Amino acid sequence: MRRPSDLRSFRREGKKSPRWAIIAIVGTLLFLLFSLRGIASIYTDFLWFDSLGLSSLWTGRLAAQVFLTVLLGGLFFVASLSNLWVADRLAPEPAQIAALGDDDVVKRYQELVGSRLRVVRILVAAGLTMFVTVQVPAQWQNWLLFRNARSFGIDDPEFGQDVGFYIFRLPFLSFFVDWLFFSVFVVTIAVLIAHYINGGIRTHPPGPRTTPQVKAHLSLLLGLLALTRALGYWIERYQLTTSSRGFVDGATYTDVNAQKPALELLAVMSVMAFVLLIANIRMRGWTLPAVAVGVWAFVSIVANTAYPAIIQQVRVKANEANLEAPFIERNIAATRTAYGLDAVTVEQFVNNDTAVSAETASLNLDSLGAARVWDPQVSQLVFQFLQGNGLRPFLDISDVDLDRYEINGELQPVLTGARDLRVQAIPNDTWTNRHLQYTHGYGVAMAPVDQVVQDGLPNFNLSAIPLSGEPQVDQPRIYIGEGVTDYAVVNTQQAELSYAADDTASNYNYDGTGGVQINSRLRQLAFALRFGDYRLATSGQIEADSRIMFNRDVRDRVEEVAPFMSWDSDPYPVVVDGTIQWIIDGYTTSDHYPYSQFADGQRIDPSSGLYQRFNYARNSVKGVVDAFTGDVTLYVVDDVDPIVAAWQSAFPDVFATNEPSAALRAQFKYPTDLFSVQSQIYGRYRLSDAQAFYSEQDRWQPAPDPGVGAPGAVGQATQVRDATTGAAIGQTLAAMPPIEQFATLPGDDGPSFSLLQPL
Repeated sequence: MRRPSDLRSFRREGKKSPRWAIIAIVGTLLFLLFSLRGIASIYTDFLWFDSLGLSSLWTGRLAAQVFLTVLLGGLFFVASLSNLWVADRLAPEPAQIAALGDDDVVKRYQELVGSRLRVVRILVAAGLTMFVTVQVPAQWQNWLLFRNARSFGIDDPEFGQDVGFYIFRLPFLSFFVDWLFFSVFVVTIAVLIAHYINGGIRTHPPGPRTTPQVKAHLSLLLGLLALTRALGYWIERYQLTTSSRGFVDGATYTDVNAQKPALELLAVMSVMAFVLLIANIRMRGWTLPAVAVGVWAFVSIVANTAYPAIIQQVRVKANEANLEAPFIERNIAATRTAYGLDAVTVEQFVNNDTAVSAETASLNLDSLGAARVWDPQVSQLVFQFLQGNGLRPFLDISDVDLDRYEINGELQPVLTGARDLRVQAIPNDTWTNRHLQYTHGYGVAMAPVDQVVQDGLPNFNLSAIPLSGEPQVDQPRIYIGEGVTDYAVVNTQQAELSYAADDTASNYNYDGTGGVQINSRLRQLAFALRFGDYRLATSGQIEADSRIMFNRDVRDRVEEVAPFMSWDSDPYPVVVDGTIQWIIDGYTTSDHYPYSQFADGQRIDPSSGLYQRFNYARNSVKGVVDAFTGDVTLYVVDDVDPIVAAWQSAFPDVFATNEPSAALRAQFKYPTDLFSVQSQIYGRYRLSDAQAFYSEQDRWQPAPDPGVGAPGAVGQATQVRDATTGAAIGQTLAAMPPIEQFATLPGDDGPSFSLLQPL
């Protein structure tokens, strides 16, 4: 073993060169130079969250990332540095190395390192720490759910664990065990290299290839590697509850009777390999550990891969209906609960009349009177031409939504479209016009769905510039909208264009609380770096009271505030108490609900937050964004959802503590994205008998849409081709999307706003 004094024998005498200090200073300056924009983005992000009163969210998220990185990075750094130190202490003495005729690599390394051995160890350990922790900050959501876990009050039928274990604990545990195995592997490789360049491992005689001390060190590390793998196998057992091997998702016959025992066997064998490797410290040679590893590899291939595949193909496929029946029942119960279908009540409406009488019609005037003349899917172009860029080229109605308002004392279904700013159509596209003058959209257009005027056009009850009509809008300016991506600087020396009518312009200076104040030179420079626009720092039109608005798209805004939620594809504008608000549905989702079926994404809009892999979903939050100030308010509307309760515990300041006003709550709707998922699943999971479910004879499918829908729409008609010749033989029609309707259902006292899915 090399003594500490021997380590110093490699040090070179003489004065230290100042070049290392110069290199360090230059390197630090270059790092800061290239990092300035990133630092500016971090700083301005904090200012943005602080302007919304959500600085605790920013600091909480950062704290979780830093804590995880420091904790795991610190553990790895200590482990790697101590093992490298041990490797250096276990190195042969210089005289022994010289006597054996060392490799050129070893000699060159020792000559190069010299007196800097300690620094090299620290730098290597630090570099490896950065390598193994690069993905750790991304686990902040799983870590916070782990810390704020809740109980579902439901045990899974295979392991008897509460569902909360799978949703809150298992994702982070799986990551940690995988990270631990990878970390031990990296340390083992680093120590192996260290022993080689220190002369403890030789690739050619004379002398032993490995010293006893080095063998003991490597045996211990390999044993820890086997032990962490055993833990990994044990964790993998729980992941079988979301397996997709069988007829349905979840741990089915093969998973329970073949895969699970194989994982348990491999866990035991990994523990045995650990024992043998520890015992190998006092033994000569590597024969016994090599045999153990070989047997483990053979069992892994046979028991963990080949055997389950054979059972699935030979035994299960031949008698699938009977063998999978109990697991199908588990899947049905879990799926209904995971998607909220266990609360569905079934009512049958029987109509024996073959014709509609005048009396029947008179009793249903509310429903018949609200029959839609205008379809939201095809009305957008009409609204755009009449009330959007047809009026002013820089105004854009990109979407039309169905809603309802009390107008003249009567609840009226209407189509609503917000006039967003269309930056690409700004006349004379200078920096001043783009960022200081044309800063916002203006008002909404609204028309009843059941009325037309001359030439068959919509009968707008809220329209025109300046805005007029019912319901009354006191603040029509829209700074936050759909598809608005550019920043705007408001309350500057340059007056904003509020609207233009009759060849005259109405100017406006922002007097709200939205945006971030640019009241210092530091902030101007920070935003100039963030957006790569020097004029934010040099423009003389920006004053101390000026504000910069960014993250102006509704979805971008709520995703920044609550990235741990999935957000609907279609925010919709509403008029509440004289203001324009955006409402967007927020979902809590998981892909770890045991035995639940994963959602079919074919009917989900690709822009939706539900366009992902999940087997649990709740519309737990309604996000409300003020179009004028940009304030974001998240209302919890499902207080029994354990996932949103966990996020409330992690970020209590993010969610509103007060209830939404009656006027705002009246504009809440059941989300179409979630309804599409639920109706698709219900068509199959309305069946409770395992045999009927397996045969699928009574399975319901969404009705085909003869109109197919707009080009590129989700579920668009596709061509059917002959399987042999490839020739086109017809088309499959797109599934009919959910229909929003305003009607009086049998047994109800009056009309209600509801969704309908023909099956």
